[in-house]
Amino acid sequence: MSRPFTYIILPVIALLMACDTEEEKVTTDMIYFPSSAGSAEDDRPRPEMTFEADSIHFGVLAQGEKVRHTYRFKNTGDAPLVIAKVETTCGCTALKDWPKEPIAPGDKGEFTVEFDSHLRSGIQRKFVTAMANTVPSKNRVLLTGEVVAPAANEPQ
Repeated sequence: MSRPFTYIILPVIALLMACDTEEEKVTTDMIYFPSSAGSAEDDRPRPEMTFEADSIHFGVLAQGEKVRHTYRFKNTGDAPLVIAKVETTCGCTALKDWPKEPIAPGDKGEFTVEFDSHLRSGIQRKFVTAMANTVPSKNRVLLTGEVVAPAANEPQ
């Protein structure tokens, strides 16, 4: 077999094998990611991330306790919603997971965070930011509450 034959035939075979798919999946390269400012002239369909509650108050915790909350949202827009990443403001708030697949218009999703009050005291305000293909791209929710430290003369 000659080399030119190999250089032509193998790529053609690979291309034909790659095209043999029955199911078409939505991928991130098929999704429009608008600039964070958006544009008035741009009339493309857009996703919209609408939370059931964008601020949660967990109440009063004793120092060292943990509280977990699941933020639920719906894509109220008219295009698939893709969440690139979810970030917390500090190490005391841990993200458990978020949807990695596109969320169709009208569908729902959720992500869970856990706040650890170890070595914390007083009023707590922790933001969680979901970066998505929305305008604006940052979708923030808030977790608030109060952590009460034991008195200095109390055993821990």
